[in-house]
Amino acid sequence: MTGGAGGTSSGDGGAATVAGGTPVAGNGGSVSITAAPGVGTNKNGGNVIIAAGAATGSGTPGSVQLFGPAGNIRFELVNLTGSNPVLSLLLGAALTTTQMPANTGAGVVYIANAGTIPSANPVGGGILYVDAGALKYRGTSGTVTTLAAA
Repeated sequence: MTGGAGGTSSGDGGAATVAGGTPVAGNGGSVSITAAPGVGTNKNGGNVIIAAGAATGSGTPGSVQLFGPAGNIRFELVNLTGSNPVLSLLLGAALTTTQMPANTGAGVVYIANAGTIPSANPVGGGILYVDAGALKYRGTSGTVTTLAAA
């Protein structure tokens, strides 16, 4: 295993720790990691455990973001203000205080409006989505139920 520029890494076959180095001044660096696959018959793959960087002074803590293949954010765990964690799903960009202004909650989930409203029926499950701010569910029979109005 190799550390990046100024980075460190350590690990054995089952665990790895990667750090982006210690900044001398300014913002911290980003780190990309991939867990190791199992080797041999019936061996488990490694887990990915991620922790965002802590803020200093009046800075904002880092967020944990997972990107899709197109390079847009699909999942983000962020503290927008103080220690108010928000889980953002499928927004496509970093969640901001424009989408979640003050007093919109802590320990809540933000679900972005669907990019395309489902028009076909799922098989063996259902589709949960947001349409113009309303939470909806489409089941296998095609029935769309509004769970919460906008």
